[in-house]
Amino acid sequence: MDAPLTIVLSGIGGMGGVYVAELLDHAGNGTFRIVGAADPEPGRCPRLAELEALGVPIVPSLEEFYAGATADLAVLSSPIQFHAPQAVLALSRGSHVLCEKPLAATVQDAEAMREARDRAGRRVAVGYQWSFSDAVQGLKNDILSGALGRPKRLSCLYLWPRDDAYYARSSWAGRVKDAEGRWVLDSPVNNALAHDLHNMLYV
Repeated sequence: MDAPLTIVLSGIGGMGGVYVAELLDHAGNGTFRIVGAADPEPGRCPRLAELEALGVPIVPSLEEFYAGATADLAVLSSPIQFHAPQAVLALSRGSHVLCEKPLAATVQDAEAMREARDRAGRRVAVGYQWSFSDAVQGLKNDILSGALGRPKRLSCLYLWPRDDAYYARSSWAGRVKDAEGRWVLDSPVNNALAHDLHNMLYV
């Protein structure tokens, strides 16, 4: 039997908590092992006690994790402005990367990630899981098989309100830059509704 995939999680609150829950709920299948978690505020993780009970080392930063350990896969659920530097770091240490959407704040950050991926010979994926839903896969297959013609125009209408609580959930939500001046460029288009934008490009 192959050795279990080793995983480090960067960000275990918010969307990171979704990854934690999925992994913990399937931890007994023997295919993977969580070897670390990096988060400056781990108390925001609803299932922190379970990670601690498993003996998962929890450190404030991904740099601290890689100072003494490694992992086959780094799952980045950190704020947008940290995606590029954390991906570059993880790739330089031999990890594949699964990054939450959006990939990065700027095109330059995305290019840096691609260059790091190519240097490392590792994979980088973005968490656009809706593309793998039965409905989207069926539509893609119908287009590829010729059952449907090539899309000429696609549009999406959202009437999904974003209230003050949505923008108050973190210090970077809805921001152009963070308090340290790093680009964030967060908006509903590139974050909350990005699955549908991505799916229109995908099909």
